[in-house]
Amino acid sequence: MVSGANDVATQTVVNAINALLGNYETTVDLRVPSLQKQGDDDALAPAIEEMRHGDIGAVIVYGVNPRIRLRGRRRLRDGSENVPLVVAMTDRPDETTEHADIVCPDHHYLEAWADAEPVQGCYSLGQPTIRPLFDTRAAQDSLLKWIGATPDFPSYLRQFWRSEIFSRQRRVGSFDAFWNQALHDGVTEIEPPPAHSTPLPVAQATRADTLRPAIRAIETRQQAARTALGGGRYEVVVHETIALRDGRHANNPWLQELPDPITSLTWGNCAAIAPSVAAALGVANGDVISIATAGAHVDAPVYIQRGQAPGCVALALGYGRTHAGKVGRGVGANAFPFVRLVDGRREYRVLNATLTKTGRREPLALTQLHQALEGRPIVQEISLASLHAQPVAAAHGAELPLSLWDESESAHHGHLWGMSIDLTACTGCSACVVACQAENNVPVVGKDEVLRAREMHWLRIDRYHAGSDDRPQTVFQPMMCQHCNHAPCETVCPVLATVHSSEGLNQQVYNRCIGTRYCANNCPYKVRRFNWFQYANNARFDYTMNDRLEAMVLNPDVVVRSRGVMEKCSLCTQRIQAGKAARDAEHRDVRDGDIRTACQQACPADAIVFGDLNDPHSRIAQLVRDGRSYHVLDELGTRPNVSYLAKVRNPLEGSHS
Repeated sequence: MVSGANDVATQTVVNAINALLGNYETTVDLRVPSLQKQGDDDALAPAIEEMRHGDIGAVIVYGVNPRIRLRGRRRLRDGSENVPLVVAMTDRPDETTEHADIVCPDHHYLEAWADAEPVQGCYSLGQPTIRPLFDTRAAQDSLLKWIGATPDFPSYLRQFWRSEIFSRQRRVGSFDAFWNQALHDGVTEIEPPPAHSTPLPVAQATRADTLRPAIRAIETRQQAARTALGGGRYEVVVHETIALRDGRHANNPWLQELPDPITSLTWGNCAAIAPSVAAALGVANGDVISIATAGAHVDAPVYIQRGQAPGCVALALGYGRTHAGKVGRGVGANAFPFVRLVDGRREYRVLNATLTKTGRREPLALTQLHQALEGRPIVQEISLASLHAQPVAAAHGAELPLSLWDESESAHHGHLWGMSIDLTACTGCSACVVACQAENNVPVVGKDEVLRAREMHWLRIDRYHAGSDDRPQTVFQPMMCQHCNHAPCETVCPVLATVHSSEGLNQQVYNRCIGTRYCANNCPYKVRRFNWFQYANNARFDYTMNDRLEAMVLNPDVVVRSRGVMEKCSLCTQRIQAGKAARDAEHRDVRDGDIRTACQQACPADAIVFGDLNDPHSRIAQLVRDGRSYHVLDELGTRPNVSYLAKVRNPLEGSHS
């Protein structure tokens, strides 16, 4: 169990729960602490005060953007005006560089050497993968030159590892061998954790004199919140999205156009409120409201979110950038003013907020407008108890619907490529969506086109709600071309632009397509995308920061489509062909796992499996025979090669979850 609150009382209670559940030394490891986050805003307060009094002669800002992220940015702004020299070292323009006296362009991390110790005793070493694209210099090289040191940073880094790290490693060998191995692996463990350590004792974590004050503090805070939320007052909670996080990559158009898995919103953030609050305020999706507290004021469009707590308004961070580049500038509202310091720690919630209608509207670029299954078995679920009671192949022995196709002619005797997606494992993180976009040169179309339902993603994450507005159940379902063996799109194309391959792939021949869009109209899964404009090399859709970068974004193994053609998921056919060619060169057959699609490779939950359905020993063939396996809209007789594993829920007796 992980605490999402940044206060000692809540984390004390969570520690006790983990101790009682026996999580320490199993799922919670106290031996190896994470070193990725150290320090806080409060630690900078003395330095900011010295800046305000003119006691600091120069400030160097490296790799951060305090004018956006720092809680005391107003004091920082006032203090920096009294500093004679402000130097910003960064790889991109931002709000801090806009007010710096000198800007030193830094290498991109793919162009630079680096090392880190993210976990105690575990060292990571990074090396350049590309040459510098622009006239930049590593920040470390600049610092070395300014202090008069002779070696460059790679030499300095190598010498540091020789004297400080290699001398502590317990293996026998030369430094050159150790260095080369560390470069190859990217990580090396110098001081492994001890074999035996003392876990947090249950008695210590659950002591009454420790827990009672923590529980009283939580109850006191909750009572204060309930009191503050009365009379038209609300709690504002700010959070990071899966795409932009804190906004440092707001100038990336892939991330701006990535639909949020909960709201399906692109190109901006919103004020998520409960349906009951929306009814009380008389607002609908897209109506702009003013959110005001004692120290902050932000205007944002409304999104009515099922499951949202009635007294809470949620607003995403990372938006409202003023100097983020031509992609991220002016997109959404800045929620950082609602971040505050409490006892030296950041609090991402604030009470006593008021909501006021402004009378303005800002349309929301949503990619999914309907959120209910309406009783249709598109997403299937099963309880854990039912799954244990059901035979393994019970759900896969159903009789196939009648077909007008000649099954003997449509049989595949070689490879039959398919995919299986586990809905229990899928978290809706959308890593597969971005991976597909990068791999297959899927264009970015912008907010105006998304508002017209013309988004181009080959893979989307459908999100459905069931149950009441207060306590809905949510499920995610990745949806792409199902590569039907009896494909409705193939029979209606007048020019044979969409055809079936001998290996079970539904192929799109771009230079045949004349844009009738009959295939899209006939597709029951609505997974085909029409290229309305010349997105490549078109100033209207040029979202790159520099013309020199546009070609580098594109995958040379995949064709760049022109205007007026239909496109959709190809199951990464370029990877299939490359995999087969590599195995031919090795004079052997393709083995299970040799070929991985981009979405499968990017999935952190291993929810996506790709392989040969005709190989009975392959992992996907075994999953298709699983009792949870089903095809979406199987009653239509399309015979898809993409299957799903029903979502497993394990509700407590008497609960509504």
